[in-house]
Amino acid sequence: MNKQFLGLYTTEWLGIIGSLAWLPQIFQWIKEYFIKPKLTVVSGNQIEIGFTSFGPIINLSLAYLSENKKALIEKIELELVHENNDTQKFSWVWFEEVLYSMDLPDLQKISTKRHQNAIAIKIGVDELIEKKVGFQQNTFKKEYDKLYKQLTEDAIEFYQIGRNSDDLKLNTSYRNLHNLLTNSFNWKTGKYKAKITTHISTNNIRTHHEFVFSLNSLDIKLLHSNIENCQLNLEKTFINNEINVRDWQWVNTIK
Repeated sequence: MNKQFLGLYTTEWLGIIGSLAWLPQIFQWIKEYFIKPKLTVVSGNQIEIGFTSFGPIINLSLAYLSENKKALIEKIELELVHENNDTQKFSWVWFEEVLYSMDLPDLQKISTKRHQNAIAIKIGVDELIEKKVGFQQNTFKKEYDKLYKQLTEDAIEFYQIGRNSDDLKLNTSYRNLHNLLTNSFNWKTGKYKAKITTHISTNNIRTHHEFVFSLNSLDIKLLHSNIENCQLNLEKTFINNEINVRDWQWVNTIK
């Protein structure tokens, strides 16, 4: 009886000791689960401002450092508030990174870049990454996508019945898209306050980063000249593909 009891007692203790061996790993798993990534955001000094057939655009370089835990960025948003309190909201649509850079003897630099649609960015622990991120205005993009789709459908039907291409300009969907491109220019002279919100998939974490920049009257005049280019680009796409469209004018400002 005592031997059986002693044998059972020893077996139980061996099981307990074996279970205890897993405790450090279990505690580590629990610790890693509750630790949140600490994300540091730094924006480049140069900001590229534009207005094209995709509406108001902001492009800038962002550097991210993730500490404590790896991070998965699932969305980056940008809010602009003009000094007169006019507010615009932008969302990322693409990002670009330099894969390889080489200096040539004549002091030129050749870089290999990768450009892709913005879906997500993965950052390892203590890893610093830098991306050039392109933002489009939310309200414009939503309305543009809807009107462009409608005009495309109307154009296909229009040409199937053999009507003259110039008559498409009288179509409601063409006029609506033309008016959107004409009337959506809203850059103003003065100071802008920008707030970047980075969304991390873990525990719905958000990181904020702010900066300011200004646009002057020459900047606005240069950007405003792109409205005519928007109209020409629309006509080239749907009416006459031989129309010449000049290069877009951009403003590079310093924060």
